[in-house]
Amino acid sequence: MEPRKQIFTQKEKKTFLEILKGYSKVVENKHFNSSALKAKNIAWQKITAEFNASPHTQLHRTPQQLRRLWLNIKHRHREEFAKKKQHIPIGAVADLSRNNVLQIAQALMAEIETSADSDIAIDKLTNQSETSIFLSDDSQNTSVQETPAFMAVKMEAMSPISVRYNADVSTPMVDENPLDVPSNVQKDNFLNEEDKTLNESMDLGQLEIELLRDKVKAQRQESKTREAHSAAIHELECQILKEKLREAKAKADLAELSLRRQQYRDD
Repeated sequence: MEPRKQIFTQKEKKTFLEILKGYSKVVENKHFNSSALKAKNIAWQKITAEFNASPHTQLHRTPQQLRRLWLNIKHRHREEFAKKKQHIPIGAVADLSRNNVLQIAQALMAEIETSADSDIAIDKLTNQSETSIFLSDDSQNTSVQETPAFMAVKMEAMSPISVRYNADVSTPMVDENPLDVPSNVQKDNFLNEEDKTLNESMDLGQLEIELLRDKVKAQRQESKTREAHSAAIHELECQILKEKLREAKAKADLAELSLRRQQYRDD
């Protein structure tokens, strides 16, 4: 019986992600019709075959194990990205969400190499965004001295959480539109949807296997019936030949007896 928890090495994960790149459009297809599910099953079978054929693979894996690995990788990187967004400065988050969404998605999803590589990609994007913001602020400070009102407008334009300063009150006022962070409920719902899709794909694959078994069973039964029919015909033909041989022998004996009688009369 297979162990409940499958351990994959970093080299195996990297090999798996390299193979998955060629099938990402099929695997991440959001349609759930029969043709899409069948295409996903075929894609996962090919991925499994290539993965098991790789020299970096230590154990033989099944399509279900590789699907579960892919779900865990996506779930873990979503959590890490959400945590990183909470610690990134407000302006940097706005710049990332505005300019580098595609790069971050590629780093976390289809284009990830390993967990360490993904973290380096995110840190690099974050550092670039922070550097660009700080350089922009320094260049503006050298030419114009910013007032509190100008700072409020700038912060409101840069950040999803806009900050406004009141002229009479020193405490900033925060809008009620905080940065959206994926909640545990949303993560659970996504995982449940992925599990449902996986179960539907497995059910469809099991149904195809059952139909194939029934077809093979029917073909075997038909072959046995033909063999029995051919054997019966062969037996009947043998009996007919035996009867004909017996009849011919009887005629020959009768002819020989008639010839002897004729010779006896002549004598």
